[in-house]
Amino acid sequence: MKQIVSPSASGPERTLSASLAFLGLEPRPRLREEVEPDATLAGLLSRDAGPADAPARLFRSVVSAWLSDDERALAAKGRAQAIVGRDREADAILDTLVRIKARAPVLIAPPGSKSTIARRAVQRAIAGEYPQSRPYRRMLERAHWVAITPSRLLALASANNPAGRKQAVERFFDAALALEAREKIRIVVFIDDFHTLDGDQVEALTPYIDADTRAVSIVGACSADKFSLAFKDNASFVRRIRQIPVVEFSDDESLRILEQSWLARVEAHYGVRFSERARKPLVRLGTTLYPEGGKIDAGLKMAIDLAIHSLRRAGASEGPIAVEEDDAYAFFKARTGYPVNPFNPEELAAYVRALDAALAAEIVGQERMRRDLLHLFQDVIVGAKKDMGVIALLGPTGAGKSQIAKLLAQHGFQNPRALLRIDMTEYRSHDSSLNKLFGAVGGLVTSTERQGILCDWFDDPSQGKYGGVVLIDEAERGDPGVWERLMEFFDTGAFVGGDGRRRQARRHVVILTSNRGDTILFPDSIAHWSDAHLATYVDEIEETTLKRLFQMKLTGRDAFQIPTPVLNRIDRYTVAGPLRSGQAAEIVQRLAQRHVDAIARDLEVVIALDPGIAGRLADHHFSMVDGARPLERGVARFFNAVKERLQAGAIRALRGRTIELILDADNAADGRVRALCDGAAAFAVDLPRARVADPLLDPEFSRQIKRLRDILPSEVKGQDDAVERTIEALTSWLSLPVASRRPLGLFWVGPTGVGKTELARAVSLALFEARERAEIIPFGEVSNEHRLNQVIGSPPGTIGSDEVRAFERALRNMPDGGVLVFDEISNMGDTPATRDALFKRLYHPFEEGRWTSSATSETYDLSRYVIVLTGNDGEDFFKGTDSDPIREQIWRKLKAPDKVRRMLGERGVPQAFLGRMADVILFRPLTHAVAGDVAAKLVARILDRYAALGVETRVEDAFTRTFGDLFYTADKGARSLRDMATHRFNHVIATALAEVGCAPEVLRAHAVRLKLAARLPDRPFVAPDDPKPKVEFVVEILARSDGAPRIVVTKDYTQFAALPKRLAETQARATAYHEAGHAVVNDPALTGQKLAWLTILGDVGNLGFALYDEDDDRPVLVVDRSRAVLRLARLMAGQTAMTMAGFAPDAGWAADLRAARQLARRMILEWGLDPEFLGVAPAHDTGRNDDPHLLSERQIDRLSDTIAGLLAEALTEAEGQLGRDWDLVEALVAQLMANGSVSGETFDRLRAQHPPREIAGHAKIAGVDVCARLLVRAKGN
Repeated sequence: MKQIVSPSASGPERTLSASLAFLGLEPRPRLREEVEPDATLAGLLSRDAGPADAPARLFRSVVSAWLSDDERALAAKGRAQAIVGRDREADAILDTLVRIKARAPVLIAPPGSKSTIARRAVQRAIAGEYPQSRPYRRMLERAHWVAITPSRLLALASANNPAGRKQAVERFFDAALALEAREKIRIVVFIDDFHTLDGDQVEALTPYIDADTRAVSIVGACSADKFSLAFKDNASFVRRIRQIPVVEFSDDESLRILEQSWLARVEAHYGVRFSERARKPLVRLGTTLYPEGGKIDAGLKMAIDLAIHSLRRAGASEGPIAVEEDDAYAFFKARTGYPVNPFNPEELAAYVRALDAALAAEIVGQERMRRDLLHLFQDVIVGAKKDMGVIALLGPTGAGKSQIAKLLAQHGFQNPRALLRIDMTEYRSHDSSLNKLFGAVGGLVTSTERQGILCDWFDDPSQGKYGGVVLIDEAERGDPGVWERLMEFFDTGAFVGGDGRRRQARRHVVILTSNRGDTILFPDSIAHWSDAHLATYVDEIEETTLKRLFQMKLTGRDAFQIPTPVLNRIDRYTVAGPLRSGQAAEIVQRLAQRHVDAIARDLEVVIALDPGIAGRLADHHFSMVDGARPLERGVARFFNAVKERLQAGAIRALRGRTIELILDADNAADGRVRALCDGAAAFAVDLPRARVADPLLDPEFSRQIKRLRDILPSEVKGQDDAVERTIEALTSWLSLPVASRRPLGLFWVGPTGVGKTELARAVSLALFEARERAEIIPFGEVSNEHRLNQVIGSPPGTIGSDEVRAFERALRNMPDGGVLVFDEISNMGDTPATRDALFKRLYHPFEEGRWTSSATSETYDLSRYVIVLTGNDGEDFFKGTDSDPIREQIWRKLKAPDKVRRMLGERGVPQAFLGRMADVILFRPLTHAVAGDVAAKLVARILDRYAALGVETRVEDAFTRTFGDLFYTADKGARSLRDMATHRFNHVIATALAEVGCAPEVLRAHAVRLKLAARLPDRPFVAPDDPKPKVEFVVEILARSDGAPRIVVTKDYTQFAALPKRLAETQARATAYHEAGHAVVNDPALTGQKLAWLTILGDVGNLGFALYDEDDDRPVLVVDRSRAVLRLARLMAGQTAMTMAGFAPDAGWAADLRAARQLARRMILEWGLDPEFLGVAPAHDTGRNDDPHLLSERQIDRLSDTIAGLLAEALTEAEGQLGRDWDLVEALVAQLMANGSVSGETFDRLRAQHPPREIAGHAKIAGVDVCARLLVRAKGN
């Protein structure tokens, strides 16, 4: 017995094994071997009964298949076909037919399975495979099954109008009822494509479904999407039917059924043998090749076509032909044009790599766009998710978004026609756009003309049927109704055309392109970014940012937005970066090569192209705004001109020969190309004039950067941070194309004499090869707008507008660029409002890069200038201390650009102006460690002058280091050294040379030896027997012949030397104990401060001091009483250590005690240490927390007592810790008395060498009681 199998899956009520067991069953005895002609419905209706036979003739004209007659005939001949796996659905049909209500079953099934299920229901009804109860027997025992189509039913209409269509339904079913009554039978009508019944037909059919007297038996069938679309607005009709869902088989189940039913017959019929691995792709690939049927039907068709393909490939063969897995994939690729086996990982990986290389060969750069698109494409071709993927490509015009879609169709699917481009600017109206894209629904005039471009492309095997690329350009401009329909496609991978047919994606890629938000993603300043910076920026743009560009309103009249539900169904968002000049040159080379190849192919002339021509075309036509399009047009125009010259001449004589196109070196600026054939001039073609080359391609750029790195560090000492940041800003500025540059603004602040002006001159030397190309323009005295006009010129039409001022004079002095120093500009303006207005006058030059003189009307291009703005801002932070460590620590805390901008803002410099600066830099205060380097540079300049006169100078190695140590002062910075070198040091040399005579021959006969004699104390304290310090310059004039001194000049400069401040020995030792006490009791874990420097060499106003590094990462600790006492103990420990060492309290104790009292007061009133004061608001404005306006008299007394108690506990704690660590205290004092200072590293080493004792190693000294008594506060004081 033959078998036919449904292409859809069975439900859970019957397992696959149970369905297959049916293959061995014989028909029930009720099926007779021979069927009498009059036992068939067709036979009954063929009898001539005269006029009474009119219903039969009408009925026969509509019926398209006699289902029960056909099944009986096949059974009679022994050819009944067993249908496997569909008993559950068939039984559901029979069960519905016997219902009292909702007795019209409608199969909701995928294509290819509905008719099969209906046939299985017929088989089971004929065989009596239903409950043998009266309702079933009355309905099914004498039932005859027929099939009709809505189109044949419509043929009965007398007119193509609602009344005519209704009449057709009524005539047919009235005829069926008449035949049932006459023949005493039941007629079951199967209507496939049930959804194609129009509204009028459905209205006419409804009474026949649920009427008791006129009821007919109807079985409908259609797919789920079509049913929903057809009846979504007819809930009353839906209630009168019963939907029977059909679940599709899995791939494995489909294959097993196929093997049990058809595969053996196919092998036997065609003489092939499918291997085990060759069978698996049959269903999986078959559903792609034959999407119109179910899985089993598709697998069967695949098996048949693969067998035929194998026969043709193998030719004559004696035995069965083996069909392997590779044969199945080869057939699939040949049939679909698919370039790769998507289920072979190695082949797929190699293919994706090759595809990436092919795309990279056509699309310059855009690594992220290629990477994201290929990831999506790889997911699609392996059949992930819904057999399709959607990606949105954003970015500026001309970046390659549409081009990469074309290349993906060409290289990815190996079919240029596998691309459908949809320009959404053509789909802005609702109905017409939907009809154009999806096809008009039935009944409209255009519904018979075409199915819609999307449907046509999906249905065409030569285009998009087996996969391809749908390119949706200008995506956000489409009508919302279009996007609503596309949303279903993006969500499910399928859509329904206007014809009602469902199209399923088969490895399709949908690419949405848009320029939306490109100016937000890529601002104008991007022209100044490096390629690496841009590439990193593009890679780091998040998909959520790109998605948000479609949702946000970019302008006030922006009406173009893709609905959010559509955006949520886009699988990937990616971005293409703007084109860069370097990429433009590569693009031009590729475009030019295509034209060269075309000329060789079409005109048979070989073109040898000078690379300089491509470079010239790229330089001229490149535009970051327009992308690659101007390049394409420019290259096309040039080669069109070349072809015109070739075709105008004797082209036949040139065939097969080589034409050299050479950039004319003699006329390179104007741009002319000479064409040479065998060395002889053939013709000439004009090129655009040359543009200024990109600095990054100019060797001068590298030379300038090298000079900056060589000159700036050597010219300016001690400013490594300022030098490096200045070089960074200059490098970025110099790397920009000249056309896109603005003047470079740098704001330098810091103490006087730190090298700001010197660095400006060094920049001038490095960039313009002359220190004189730095013009100093004073702004410090500009107090109002009138004074500003005297510097930069008055506005047109005002008094003095015809006078050339300092700013314009500087520009005229340096027409080719230079360094403009706006000196002390932060002092400009005598009031905040005036200062703000004056700075606003300077916005325009920095913003526009041009300045027009009101005096001469000349416009100056400021893009060639570096403008340095200087000020002494921040100098007050360093006042009051000469200590290098303290000044260094202050600078490190304040040097961050945001802190410098905040400082300048507080001084009245507008933040908008600071925002126009490339950098704001706080210069480091000069230190003794750097003073020697500064001195060496200054001394070298003086000695170079004498060397130029022929005077040989000899200087000891330690001379400049000693010079810097002795004469550097913190208040004047480098100026103190410069003044000393220029005025004192130079004076001594000149005086000595004057004594021997200043004739050239005399100078050349002598040498100068310089010495610096310094008698300085070698101890950090003053002893009674110490000699007085003395510093002398010694200049010896030597005869070069014998080296004997001729003249010795000595000059005492002790009064100019910056000698260290030293204490008397007793005071120094007391100070050493004091500072050691503070350091030892300090707990970094509690205070967040780690000792960095300890010294008894006093600073301004201090006998000695300790410097601590702040720990910014220290966790905030809760202050309880024990911790409060420990923190206070550090403040009390200085004087405590002194008294423990036998020294009486001094003025330092008063300062410590005052600080301790203030801290204790804060702990009580602000930190909640005493609950009594939780409700008291601290008086920050008065500075007094015992203000009687805030506290009662009782509270004031309690506060005083609590403070005294805390301090007493702290004093005891300090005494205890010092006693346990007294060995460490003594070691620190010894170091301080020997060296004057102790570093943090030395302190840590000493602490490790002297661990604390468990019992105090120092007896309590009476002096401590003196300190304790000082804490007692008399009542009423």
